[in-house]
Amino acid sequence: MRLSSLLPGLLTVALMSACTTGQHAPTSAVASPTQTAAAVVAPSPVVNSPSPAAVASPRPLVIPTPTFPFFRCDTSALEMRLVFVGAGLGNVGGLIEVRNKSSRNCDLYGYAGVQLLDAHGRAVATPGTWSDSSYIFGANQPEKVIGLPAGTAQITGDRPVPGHAYIPISWGDAQAPCSTAAQFRVTPPDAFSPLVISAAPVVGVASLMRFCSGGLLIVNPTRTAFYR
Repeated sequence: MRLSSLLPGLLTVALMSACTTGQHAPTSAVASPTQTAAAVVAPSPVVNSPSPAAVASPRPLVIPTPTFPFFRCDTSALEMRLVFVGAGLGNVGGLIEVRNKSSRNCDLYGYAGVQLLDAHGRAVATPGTWSDSSYIFGANQPEKVIGLPAGTAQITGDRPVPGHAYIPISWGDAQAPCSTAAQFRVTPPDAFSPLVISAAPVVGVASLMRFCSGGLLIVNPTRTAFYR
């Protein structure tokens, strides 16, 4: 049973077309002012009626083209949250959502570092590995530069958000030895300082936070959206 069949709502790829790095959402049209001339009645002069004011529609969020030169997102500029956990055939997958909370656009590229922690903040054995493939999220996932705009919506976990990034992680929950985790220590791609976030998912089952096969954790490349 694949993960995509378990979450038809949350993991719909409706976001992909809006969030692909480098693609800009269309801007709204702006009404042009017009001018109307009044009829001429002799001997009165011609009188022009006032032009109506131009009314601009609100601009939608524009996903920025990654900056050149590359401007890496500092850890202090980011907010993260585990927004989903789901399982299938002894495999578990989770998504960590990433938001730029700063006032400046920045970029992410590649793999994040993820360490399991217990409730006291102590490290749990995690033979983590970076891979472009996993049973849950599929094979041949490319590394892409992801532009994160400033001023995006808050992380809620009930829907994907344009302009946010997602860190896919997966593990097994069947083969002993197993351990549990209460927190994740996440280091953004190419960064040095981590963020500590709760391992309780916004959507999913908290009991799935059981890491077996010796705690093996697979981290896939950071992406703009979940897609399958």
